[in-house]
Amino acid sequence: MNQQIRSFNENGHSDFPRWMIYKKMTDVTRDPSPSMLWVFIDENPDSINNAAFAVKMDMSGTRAAWQDGPATYHGGACGFAFADGHSEIKKWRDARTTGKYMQTTYLVSFSFGQLQPGNPDIQWMEDRTCCKGPGYP
Repeated sequence: MNQQIRSFNENGHSDFPRWMIYKKMTDVTRDPSPSMLWVFIDENPDSINNAAFAVKMDMSGTRAAWQDGPATYHGGACGFAFADGHSEIKKWRDARTTGKYMQTTYLVSFSFGQLQPGNPDIQWMEDRTCCKGPGYP
């Protein structure tokens, strides 16, 4: 589940107040809209370490990194369910997203915080994970 959708403000990778935390459905009113805010993801099994999928919102562009790892075993794609109830299969565009370090092994722990500067797939995730919190432009 999207780590930004939780009932508390602390102990996430993109903490409040800089990044929005959605505690209830009425909080889902800003960008991204409910049709763009993902709630559930098909996570890479090697990456599962808790009940939440972390996207480090301040690690983008030249500092882009996968904090947790998305699934890639659906023909280089991953399933998402969004806050408005629809679901999508996202085909990853960057070869690094489906490359060696992101492959599911069921034997090796995921390399958390995998740096992939300029990866458009990470930007796609950030655009659909949360927005700046109240008071931040």
